[in-house]
Amino acid sequence: MPTSFADTVAPRRPLRVGMFLRHPRPGFFSLETVFSTVREALPEGVDARLYVSPYPSRGVLNRLKSIAAARRRMREDGLDVAHVLGDEHFLTLGLPRARTVLTVADSNAIADARGLRRAILWLIWLYLPLRASRVVTAISERSKAQLADLTGPRATAVRVIDCPLPARFGPMGPPPDSRTVLHIGTKANKNLDRLVAAMQGLDARLIVVGRLSGAQQALLDGSGVAYENRVNLSDAEMLEAYRDCTIMTFVSTAEGFGMPIIEAQAIGRPVLTSDLSPMREVAGGAAALVDPTDTGRVRAGLVRLLEDAGHREDLVRRGRENARRFAAGRIAGQYADLYREVAGKAAHEIPAPGRAEA
Repeated sequence: MPTSFADTVAPRRPLRVGMFLRHPRPGFFSLETVFSTVREALPEGVDARLYVSPYPSRGVLNRLKSIAAARRRMREDGLDVAHVLGDEHFLTLGLPRARTVLTVADSNAIADARGLRRAILWLIWLYLPLRASRVVTAISERSKAQLADLTGPRATAVRVIDCPLPARFGPMGPPPDSRTVLHIGTKANKNLDRLVAAMQGLDARLIVVGRLSGAQQALLDGSGVAYENRVNLSDAEMLEAYRDCTIMTFVSTAEGFGMPIIEAQAIGRPVLTSDLSPMREVAGGAAALVDPTDTGRVRAGLVRLLEDAGHREDLVRRGRENARRFAAGRIAGQYADLYREVAGKAAHEIPAPGRAEA
């Protein structure tokens, strides 16, 4: 289990990597899952440890304390490479640039902000952290393009490394003899409102994973759609949700990647998703694609998947093939190569970790 910056002792191996994660927050776990999967699949000779920020990312003082804690861990544990993982990009400001990697999941909060708030976020979460990192990675071409829109030519050097599929997602048997649609996520971008409208009058049941707002609860209750709401699912319970569905829908309007697409594909469930980046690329030609802003098209995609068994079977077959692109060992190997590259270059430029430069 990851522990706080303040009380962790990193393992002693030839190449020591520190993965610096945000302070835990309810409902935020995607990056934690992604990089736990990477860490577990890293090849021999690359040893990584997760460090979780001991302070919530609120206020100037907490953020300065998090920067100091990350710097201290880098020095005291003799890390060869520091890898800052999403949200707390500002941690890079206290780490040695020559040995720092930054991963940007998405920049939606900055793109959506306005005025002074946007300027501050742009400076502290993008511009300065990109300058303070030797290598910046993004989890999709869409995330890279978003960075380029916000920061200009500097983002052309950003490297794209996909998210890995956790090992627990493997082929399951056929779905139960039911017409069940699984929808994951309840934030505004997950587009639940349009999906509910598209399902009205259909002979199908909806499973919604995620905590509903009062407005969403009222919408569902008044829609006539048979539904079930599941909240705070464990890994095993999430697998059950996939197992219980006939179709997995992911008609999001904005994403950094879209993990549920490949999770459903790996298990053997057909996917209805958005004809937008990055969902389109992640799906790899093995999902039904629709305009997520057009309720009629979402409904048409659902009806075809519910009624056409051959269409479902074709998507399941192609989906399993597509999911293999995201094998954890392959993705972890790309990160291992990156860590070796960064450590190797740093070794020729600066003193060894743990000395005065850190």
